[in-house]
Order: sequence, then structure tokens, then C-alpha cells
Amino acid sequence: MAHILDIEQQAMIIRRLEGVINSRLFTGKAIVLLGPRQTGKTTLIHNIVRNVQDVLVLTGDDSDTATLLSLANTEVMQSIIGQNKIVFIDEAQQIEKIGRTAKIIVDHFKGVQLILSGSSSLGLRNVLAHSLAGRKWEYLMYPVVWSELEQTYGYFKSRQQLERRVIYGMYPDIITHVTEERERLKQLVNSYLYKKPDIFEELLKVLALKMCKELSIRDVSKSLHADKNTLNNCIETLEKDLIIFTQESQSKLKRNKWRSFKRVFFWDNGIRNAILSNFNPLSKRKDEDDLWENFQTSDNMKKNNWIKPNIIQL
Repeated sequence: MAHILDIEQQAMIIRRLEGVINSRLFTGKAIVLLGPRQTGKTTLIHNIVRNVQDVLVLTGDDSDTATLLSLANTEVMQSIIGQNKIVFIDEAQQIEKIGRTAKIIVDHFKGVQLILSGSSSLGLRNVLAHSLAGRKWEYLMYPVVWSELEQTYGYFKSRQQLERRVIYGMYPDIITHVTEERERLKQLVNSYLYKKPDIFEELLKVLALKMCKELSIRDVSKSLHADKNTLNNCIETLEKDLIIFTQESQSKLKRNKWRSFKRVFFWDNGIRNAILSNFNPLSKRKDEDDLWENFQTSDNMKKNNWIKPNIIQL
């Protein structure tokens, strides 16, 4: 258990986006960091600005702050920003007219670096894409990549916890709280389902059971007694929220004919296992092969999005 205790003591995981974002500071554009809850967005930005003087940190979770920023004009923003060189607005999706406010900062305060972080939802991305056209660097942040884990803890300590990561996943908060993994994962799943229709919870259970397998909307529709359009919309939402992703595959039929279908994967094994409330060791699981495949496939997807970052320069 020594390696597990070491992990709890070393809470900061090295994220490779840190270097990428550092290289974009004060280049005349806003930096936008989007992603699911608990992937470490806020921690990453705080780590980037920790040694910089004159940093203003604001959060959309504070209702007074959100109201003030949504109504601000250039004169008000001057009073808010003052002599600060970096303005970090966290949970930006909570702020009405955040696109307008961000545009004011970028256009009228040339010496100020604006950093925004928030949900990966399409709504926020669309707002910022329109308001900050030609004025932003945008990145998506995922759960930890295996190479980041190795860089943080070294090869041997990372290998020692490989099975644990296949079962409990790669969210940074889960990695660094090894005695509270189940509780924290269940809380995370509940946060994704908050204020969503019941069909999302039912659908997630079906998708968790179908992980790495062919996804038939017709079969899912029958099992959940829901129409296909509703299910397709729910799946699209889950993809935009970076909970699942799908990949096109082909299978060969008779007479050299092929058919195309989709396979469903989860961005994180821990989220999938929490949905099913199954944290049994691999030796006692019938889905061991699927867990390994999903773990490797999702890690490759995250790694490829870092190697060729999801930078949108509009």
C-alpha cells in the first residue's frame, strides 16, 4: 500500500496542457479551457498563474459576480480589472452574456490576459465562437492521460496502480483520493444527471452495459420504451458533455458486403463502473476485456487530442 499513500500525498498531477497554455499567454487572444466537471481545469489554471502577480480570479458560481459581469460595460470593467494583468473567469457558462463581456476585455484591455474556463457544453462554445471570433485559443480538457500519470509518479508507481486505474478511472480527483474513490465517482455521476430527465440515467445504464459493443438504437428504443429521436438527442448530449464517444465500425456480411455501425465508449472507466455500481477486481469480472479495450481506446483518444490539441483559432 506504500505506493497508494504516496499518491495521496502528491495531489498535483502534471498536465501537459499546462505547457501549451503557458506558451499562449499574452499573445493577444483569450484562452478558453473547456471540459467536463472535475477534470482539473480550475486547478490547472491556478497552477499556471500561481507565480504571477496581479491576477484577478472571478467565478460564475457567485451570483453577485455573475450579475455584475453580465451587465458590465467598458467603464465598469476598468474598475473591476484595475491593475491586474490576468483575469481568470471560472465557470463562465454561469454568466449571462459572457461572450459580450469577454469581447470587451479582449478588445479594450490589450495588456490583460483573459482566461475563461467552463463546461464543454455546445451552448458556451457557440457563444464564445461568435463573440471571440479571431480572438481566442480554445482547448478541451479530458481526464488524465496515462503518459501524464507516468510523468507525475514515474513508470513503476504508475504500473503498480494500473488495475486500479482500469477500474476507478483517470479523473485527477479520483487518482489522488484512493480511499474515497467510490463515493466521489458516484457523486460525479449524480452531478452529470442533475436536472436531466430520467431517461438519461436509464440510457447511461444501457450504454454502460453495451460499452465497446455495437450500438443499436432500435434495440435500445425497445428496451427503454423511448422513441429513437429522443435517444439520439440524449446520446448527442452525452457526447457533447464528454461522457461517451462513438466510433464508426464495419462488419462483413455474406457475399463480400459490408455494413456500418457505431460502437460506444466511455471517456472514463470509473464513470462507467460507477453507473453500474460495479467496482469488483478484474479477476472477478466478465467484462474484463471490454474494460481494457475502453481504457486503451479512451487513452488514445485523449492523447491524440493533446498531440494535435483541439485548438480552435477563429
